[in-house]
Amino acid sequence: MESERTSSAGVVLALLCLALASAPSAPAQTPKSPARDYPQGEVRGTVRMDSAARPATSVTVTIETDQGEVVDQQPVSTDGRFRFDNLPKGNFVLIATAAGYLPFRQTLDLTISGARAYVDVTLEPAGPAALPTASRFSRTDALAPGKARKEWEKGTHALASRKLDEAQTHFERAIAAYPCYARAHTDLALTLMQKGQWPRAEAPLKKSIECDPDYLGAYFHLGRLLNAQQRFTESRRVLAEGVRRAPSSWSFYFVLAQADFGLKDYPNAEQEYRRAQSFGVAVPSVIHERLAEVYLKETEYNKAYAEMQAYLTEDPEGRYAADTRTLMQQLQSAGLVHASPAQPLSQ
Repeated sequence: MESERTSSAGVVLALLCLALASAPSAPAQTPKSPARDYPQGEVRGTVRMDSAARPATSVTVTIETDQGEVVDQQPVSTDGRFRFDNLPKGNFVLIATAAGYLPFRQTLDLTISGARAYVDVTLEPAGPAALPTASRFSRTDALAPGKARKEWEKGTHALASRKLDEAQTHFERAIAAYPCYARAHTDLALTLMQKGQWPRAEAPLKKSIECDPDYLGAYFHLGRLLNAQQRFTESRRVLAEGVRRAPSSWSFYFVLAQADFGLKDYPNAEQEYRRAQSFGVAVPSVIHERLAEVYLKETEYNKAYAEMQAYLTEDPEGRYAADTRTLMQQLQSAGLVHASPAQPLSQ
């Protein structure tokens, strides 16, 4: 009986880990066919949620022309995949959006007949608004000349209107007018991230920190960027410096925990999530779901189940609610935990 229980636990853990933290497998390689066999263009890909490589849900993917005209739009499948067929020749923009996440944009060149593109999309959560007040100010703000400040203001308006190319131009002009404008460097990086150009965002974030080591936003977003690239050791170093400068910011602890999770340092990940949680009501309910991930990795099923219950209590219709209920049912079916009558899964 004990061996059956152990075997069942192993199977369920494998399923849970796959559902929570594994990246979708790479698409099978298919031999290239002559262009005449594919007169129309094709775009396909996979969408994942944040650096934990969680399969995406409730994501809309749109194909637009480079003039902003919508060509096609579709939700992703249950496994986070999408595919657009019969696209005409031309330049396009792929946009992936989901509530609570930064939009992803990537330009596509389908000007060759039969062109095909594969896009691997990672959606990052929108930055928490819980950075300390100090992070909203930079010492370089007062030093920037009027021309630089005006360009930065134009950039922020364009960014708010999702005119990303225009925003990038204005931020670059602000930096040209004042090369050590920390805020402009950071906002340029955020614009590039929203355009899906994550690798290009690293240099302006590092320059922002160089220009103003006290500007906290640059540490936070650089940590997020490094997490998204699975450079967890570097991310942890950057975020630890952010924590040192802003020990009262729950958001730094939250992203630092993601780096620890990526490093498979689950005790530290739990500790950082708990520190973030200690700041109270400003912390999102999803922290319970993240703690559940940690406990599942450590095979602490009862603790994981309790965190899942806490998540559903706080956010019964939340983004991960349906998946959470499914995982709880799997834990019950395997005999690894026992449901509390006071907390039915259907609530």
